[in-house]
Amino acid sequence: MLSEREYAHILDKWLEGVPSEVKFWNTYMASRGATGSHNWEEVISADRPFRLEEDLEKAATRFLDAGSGPFSRCGFKTSRTALSFVAVDALAPAYARLKQMYGIVSGMQPQFGFTEILSDIFPPESFDIVHMSNSLDHCIDPVLGLYNLFHVCAQGGKVILRHAKNEGASAHYDGLHQWNLCVEKGRFVIWRGDLRVDIAEMLGDCAEMETFEDIFEFPEKKWKYDKVVIRKRAPVEIPQSAFRRVCFEKLATAVYDRAFEDMSADVLAQRCAQYEKEIAAYKQRLDRFVKRYEALAEEKRQGA
Repeated sequence: MLSEREYAHILDKWLEGVPSEVKFWNTYMASRGATGSHNWEEVISADRPFRLEEDLEKAATRFLDAGSGPFSRCGFKTSRTALSFVAVDALAPAYARLKQMYGIVSGMQPQFGFTEILSDIFPPESFDIVHMSNSLDHCIDPVLGLYNLFHVCAQGGKVILRHAKNEGASAHYDGLHQWNLCVEKGRFVIWRGDLRVDIAEMLGDCAEMETFEDIFEFPEKKWKYDKVVIRKRAPVEIPQSAFRRVCFEKLATAVYDRAFEDMSADVLAQRCAQYEKEIAAYKQRLDRFVKRYEALAEEKRQGA
């Protein structure tokens, strides 16, 4: 796992990227999707077709989309299963604020949570399918994140990952792009600099893995990605890490302060007094989220 110094370095880079991520979605929502490539009405529709039908196996499916973004790439409507859809994102409160600001009602609203601590949010084996799309490589620690994805996946269920190849290197390790994911000769690898983790080796006999390279998202064919399907055969213990100790307090306060401070130039001209009041209320809600996570973590430590 990463050292405290490595966590601190990656966290600083990650925080620098949050304002641009929030501004991207601010522009996208303000323009009603005009800055994107997908049909806006479909993006916000609760009846958007589910994109992973080939992975459905049960009459009822508990589905988690981690790092979902404000709208999710997955869709929600399918006749192949009774789909119970849950989404989690580290920037969920910012997305909720933007949707409220622009009067957007969509098919989903993610709850606030970091992939690296999903085990603090959900009991073990809570979901039949756990999915991440173009977001595991945005984690501060994607290897720890993958352990948590595996933890909340049911035995016999699947962790499904869909990501463009080596985004960190392509983006010159700017902002949220601090890691690379790729399929190399059928092996799924997470890497950054000299650190390389072969996920099949990491999970061993506890998982079966299928990899697919250079898939195009249908029907648009505008996004090329590698797909990894990890079948959970047995539980794996989440290793101890410095993530919470080094990152969490700083993350919970700094991420949104910086994001909204940077956005304010766009918004305050029209809504200055109202905006500042709402941000103060927002920070109070965020403090309650943080205390809730800390309480959950303490309960787990005492029960161990």
